[in-house]
Amino acid sequence: MKKLMNAILLSCRKATGLVEKRRHCNLEKIERVKLKMHLSMCRDCSNYAKQTAVIDRLLHRTSTTFIDTSLLEDKIITQIGKITKIR
Repeated sequence: MKKLMNAILLSCRKATGLVEKRRHCNLEKIERVKLKMHLSMCRDCSNYAKQTAVIDRLLHRTSTTFIDTSLLEDKIITQIGKITKIR
């Protein structure tokens, strides 16, 4: 029975590993089931998964902001270059 439980249930270390893997690629069906089962029972790992999703979302917004401000950055550098050449 213990072997069966170990085969079905994930440790927190393996669960957080699957949370990270899920961010970068698709999980196999058995991995998704095991992770979902673990997250439903483990508050710490569930919080970790939620926090990771929030961080990813914020980083994505920030990187989009950087892309949008790159034109502004180019304009600033150009203007500073013009000022430097005049003096």
